[in-house]
Amino acid sequence: VSDTSMGWWRMKLDQALQKMKVLYVEDEEITQKLIKKLLSKYVGRIITASNGEEGLALYIQEKPDLVITDLNMPLMDGMTMIQKIRELDSECLVIIYSELEDLEIVLKSVDIGIAKYWIKPLTEDEIVISLQSLAVNFIKRHSEKLGYDNILMLNRPEKLELEEQIKKILTGILKRRTGKGPMTIQVFV
Repeated sequence: VSDTSMGWWRMKLDQALQKMKVLYVEDEEITQKLIKKLLSKYVGRIITASNGEEGLALYIQEKPDLVITDLNMPLMDGMTMIQKIRELDSECLVIIYSELEDLEIVLKSVDIGIAKYWIKPLTEDEIVISLQSLAVNFIKRHSEKLGYDNILMLNRPEKLELEEQIKKILTGILKRRTGKGPMTIQVFV
């Protein structure tokens, strides 16, 4: 992909992110402030809540495009809140951001249709890459409102170059997180 094409693509993702309204639900005040500050650099509007009950009420009131939530919280846990949100909106993008790596919880969260499962802590680069991938879903869901007819207009060489760039980014993330790079990684756009 040429620098111009990649620049155009990033610009569209950044524009989409700037139009997104995000609900961030976290009971730890320091974490909430840090992540809110980080997200504010990339997304249009951030609404915060300190527990699942408050988060659900704000979801109903604000209708955000993306919900990012912790799991263990007072009054109503994140999983219960997500299930209640799913009853209202089956397409809202949801990210779980938790310290829990329990396979049963991960599988349950996949069953209720989360978009991402972030394990604390994440780097800013990892968060941005995830947000950009979700921006593609946001664009697809709101393409008419955003004025996009077809977001991916790549020819074969551009597609292959984009896949290579994604491989390099993912390899770098895996190396930083695990200390080892993958033997093989496949990306298909």
